[in-house]
Amino acid sequence: MKILFVSMGYPSKENPSRLVFLKHLVDEIANQGNQCVVIAPARRSNDKEAKLPYFERHVTEKGNTVDVYFPKYFSVWLQSKIKVDLMRNLSIQQFYAAVVKTIEKEHIEFDCVYSHFLWVSAMAAVYIGKKYNVPAFGAAGESTFEAFSGYERDEVISALNQLTGIISVSSENKNILLDNHVLDKKRIRVFPNAVDTSRFSPQNKIDARKKYHIPEDDFVASFVGHFIERKGPLRVAKAADQAGVDVIFAGKGPQKPQGSNILFCDSVEPKDMPVFLSASDVFVLPTQNEGCCNATIEAMACGLPIISSDREFNRDVLDSSCAILINPDNVDEISKAIDKLHHDKEYCRVLSEGTLRRSASLTIKKRASDIVEWMKIMGKIVE
Repeated sequence: MKILFVSMGYPSKENPSRLVFLKHLVDEIANQGNQCVVIAPARRSNDKEAKLPYFERHVTEKGNTVDVYFPKYFSVWLQSKIKVDLMRNLSIQQFYAAVVKTIEKEHIEFDCVYSHFLWVSAMAAVYIGKKYNVPAFGAAGESTFEAFSGYERDEVISALNQLTGIISVSSENKNILLDNHVLDKKRIRVFPNAVDTSRFSPQNKIDARKKYHIPEDDFVASFVGHFIERKGPLRVAKAADQAGVDVIFAGKGPQKPQGSNILFCDSVEPKDMPVFLSASDVFVLPTQNEGCCNATIEAMACGLPIISSDREFNRDVLDSSCAILINPDNVDEISKAIDKLHHDKEYCRVLSEGTLRRSASLTIKKRASDIVEWMKIMGKIVE
């Protein structure tokens, strides 16, 4: 099948970590014999995006190619004091025009269009689907659905209802869509995020600890994510300190944690993440809201017990067999969970085995295959 992916971002040589989880999905779909092309329009107003090349040819680990285009478009989203609705409409029109111009210029053929995230790219996908008479799909992976709470609500919902189907990363996201009268149950399918188990698996702990200068006999918690309030890095730092446990952080952002018990706190390249995770004993992410957290599933594939939020968005992936679910805003509760795993090695082992079992059913290979087959059925695509 020939699939056109439309997104507001994609990894490039300049920024290899930008929406890298989307690249993993696209690469796997390409590896399964499908022809994949990505168009990710870049804003002229953004210095980093403006420097992106128009075209890159990505080669997957199995030698398949994915053509990626970064056509430039003029976005007035945050640049003007004129009426916000005019700003939005102009930006969407420019985004859509950049995609269509690229399709026409490069003579791109496709059986369906897949938009990553809803709103702008999904609205563009609806227009493209109509223009080229192909099924249009949207992927709902947002941690929040801001478009449903603003003045543009009716317009967004009207556009989304013209999609052939929506791929949702969680049951919570699906329920939010249904509650806002977007499509129906049959046209929204839950496909939780997944992990490439050929990349993420338990690594040699002694070697991993040498890399990050961690004592072999130390009990260490880990955190991966943006250093922002929603993710909770400061809550993790405080909870670990209360539990008397050291912690390592991978990420960046305004809420950079500090403390004598922090052994590492910096960005980690995606290729180094399995080793980083394997240097720790437990993964802690008290996030307040998510679509479906990739970092958690990657930690599970590395065999780490999980401490995360007792919230609906986690229920498709986590349960008591592999995680301790806590109130993400309660530092004492987070600290007690860390302390429990620190002093109960048997419980820690049981949860570790549980994460490995659960992650084995959340592989990127299976997710890619299931999504493609579902799109074929929904779009009535015959190869």
